[in-house]
Amino acid sequence: MPTTQTNSVADVLVVDDAPANLQLLFGMLKERGYRVRPVPSGRMALQAARAQPPDLVLLDVNMPELNGYDVCRTMKQDEVLRSIPVIFISALSEPFDKLQAFAAGGVDYVTKPFHLDEVRARIETHLTLRRMQGRLEVQNRELAEANERLRELEAARQTLASAIVHDLKSPLAAILANIEYLLRLEGMGGETQEVLQDVLAASDGAHRIALNLLDVASMADTKLVPVRRLTPLGDLLDRAKATAQLVTRLTGHALAIEADGEREVFVDPDLVTRVIENLLDNAFKYAPRTTTVRLVVNADEEHGFSLRVEDRGYGIPPEQREQVFERYFRLNRDAHARTSRGLGLAFCKLAVEAHGGRIWVEDAAPEGTAFCAKIPGAP
Repeated sequence: MPTTQTNSVADVLVVDDAPANLQLLFGMLKERGYRVRPVPSGRMALQAARAQPPDLVLLDVNMPELNGYDVCRTMKQDEVLRSIPVIFISALSEPFDKLQAFAAGGVDYVTKPFHLDEVRARIETHLTLRRMQGRLEVQNRELAEANERLRELEAARQTLASAIVHDLKSPLAAILANIEYLLRLEGMGGETQEVLQDVLAASDGAHRIALNLLDVASMADTKLVPVRRLTPLGDLLDRAKATAQLVTRLTGHALAIEADGEREVFVDPDLVTRVIENLLDNAFKYAPRTTTVRLVVNADEEHGFSLRVEDRGYGIPPEQREQVFERYFRLNRDAHARTSRGLGLAFCKLAVEAHGGRIWVEDAAPEGTAFCAKIPGAP
């Protein structure tokens, strides 16, 4: 696509079957420093433009064989020539004639008899616009290339991170299994047991973070599919409670659970357990030490359930309650948290919505934050 550079001479193709008009326009434009190519017919104009695309075309309307409208329409159908600005110069002054010119693809229309200063001003205006358009196209191409490079770098980063985390899963699982084995040994107690419980809590947290990272990283590529089965609600709560107790021993929080553990829910037990664990862990991060985190779970008649995790922390501004579920988003209140990696809540949203449910944030009474979720029992 030809473009006029600021420091180059503009190439203007002048098309008119009247020799006097050609000579007049040729002299005026030549005097202004343009490179001028005069041609007396529409067919010759198309041949000249295809041989060497100009920066602008001054085009008469009434010409034998091929009139100006046809010449302009033909140019606009050509991939190379379509962006070249065409200014019509014609003795036709009716509105209909001008509308035809613009419909054919012209950018301007000058009526005869014309004033040289007016023609010159319009030419310079459209050449300036063309130069600006050319620069904008170059910048857009460079921006698109830069964005593509960034996408490639991000894809490579995510692939590397996923590979590293995937490799960490097995050793972390082995660490957890061995610590749990040691804790079950007879005679294990006192300070040694407390140290092992601390290691178990830290390892369990690292394992959950690794799983969250893998699941959240796959959000852009694949859809998380829950493997549902009827599961006693008490089983889910027992698993989440065991993990929470390891954390509360370190943080000094208390955990209050309200639920009917005998009811059954039709969910993916692994995903839902991790949702509860992540929501509790998030509450422990932001709730002041020694305060109580409250978990309320209500099963419904269709094997679905709702849950609510309340803390007595600093709260979340209403305008940020959707953002907290975005990957790596961190609130200013994170300064008060034990640590925050911005993945736990993103995973919760992913898992809940994969079940066809929804998750949201609201105020807790008398203060703090409540994370709420509703998961239907039917897929």
